Amino acid sequence: MATATTGPSTIAFITSAGSRSVTALRVDRSDSLTPVGPLSATEQAAFTSGLALDCAVSMGDDFLYVLSPDGFSVPPFTGAGPAVVHGYRIEPSGALTLLGPPVGCLPQGATGLVAV
Repeated sequence: MATATTGPSTIAFITSAGSRSVTALRVDRSDSLTPVGPLSATEQAAFTSGLALDCAVSMGDDFLYVLSPDGFSVPPFTGAGPAVVHGYRIEPSGALTLLGPPVGCLPQGATGLVAV
């Protein structure tokens, strides 16, 4: 999970490896969570090409990066491919805008991500 401050509120971004998704939730002052924008609790803010293992928010809270091992994106799901990173711009509303195709060729087995 990663968090970003967007204006007066905080947004929590949660990755789900099983659904290959990123969910964005607004955290209010009482620590209650509500989906960002018109999303219901079961809808996602973004999807990745493979498992969404980890995410990190850049300093300044402008960008979200999601680690996805590419070898898990198509059968036989061996995990043998390199890991890639999906990049998103965090909009003031907390919505995510995909920056382009995934980048990287991180080592096979990469499981964690940090952004600066």
